Amino acid sequence: MPTPGCIVLAVLAIIVAVLIICIAVLLAVGRPGAPTTVITVQDRPHLEALRRADDGRPLLVFFHTPWCKFCQRMQPQFEAAAAGAPHRCAQMDVHEQPQVVAELALEGFPTVVLFEPGSGEVRAQRAGFCDDKALRRWVESV
Repeated sequence: MPTPGCIVLAVLAIIVAVLIICIAVLLAVGRPGAPTTVITVQDRPHLEALRRADDGRPLLVFFHTPWCKFCQRMQPQFEAAAAGAPHRCAQMDVHEQPQVVAELALEGFPTVVLFEPGSGEVRAQRAGFCDDKALRRWVESV
C-alpha cells in the first residue's frame, strides 16, 4: 500500500505536468505557424470589438452570405489560409447585417477585409472568390 507521502508526490507530479502543458499551449497561441482559430462574428458590436482589439495583429474578416455559391466554395479556402496565419481571422454572415454591408461598402460576396490592429481602419478589401494560396499572397502584399 502506498504511503500518504507517495500519493502527495504523485498528485504534485500530475499538477506540474498539467501546468507545463498549459504553459506550452499559451506560448504557442499567436505565434506564426501556430494554429489559428477562425472566429465567427455574430453581430456588429462583436465585429467592432474585434476591429478595435489591439494585440498588434491585423484582423482578416471573410464576409459571406448563405445563398452565395462562391462564398460556399471559398469557406474552406479561407479556413486553409487562416491555418498558421500571423494575423487574427474571423468570418461573418452578413445576410441579415445591412448596416455592416453599408458601413464597409461591401459590393459583392465573398469579400475579405484586412483591418489595422487597434484603430480598426480598413487596410485593404478584396471581393470575389480566391483560393487559399492567392489569399495568403494578397494579405502579404498589402
